[in-house]
Amino acid sequence: MYAAGPHGALLQGSRHGWVERTPTSGAVVGLGRFRGELYLADRVEGLMRVQGPDLVPVELPVWPRHLHATPGTLTMSERERIVVTRDLETLQRTSIEELALRRRRPTFR
Repeated sequence: MYAAGPHGALLQGSRHGWVERTPTSGAVVGLGRFRGELYLADRVEGLMRVQGPDLVPVELPVWPRHLHATPGTLTMSERERIVVTRDLETLQRTSIEELALRRRRPTFR
């Protein structure tokens, strides 16, 4: 289990308590495990991968405000769009406006 707080620390928890893993900018807005690795979305630093005691920038043209990870997808929200990747190379972008339009369209069967 992981947590990040406003004072700039990534914490790892267990039944024995909490341990600081690595310092952060203090602007972490999301944590998630994707493809067996821990990623965090940071408003100052962008998308980062936790690698041992270090935070390594992920070279993607994305600036996440939120992050949701599953074993097969990494979903991030930016200011005006949702970004999904399955391989950290290909990005599928959908604007918030487009999502709102899709939701309003009636579906008939």
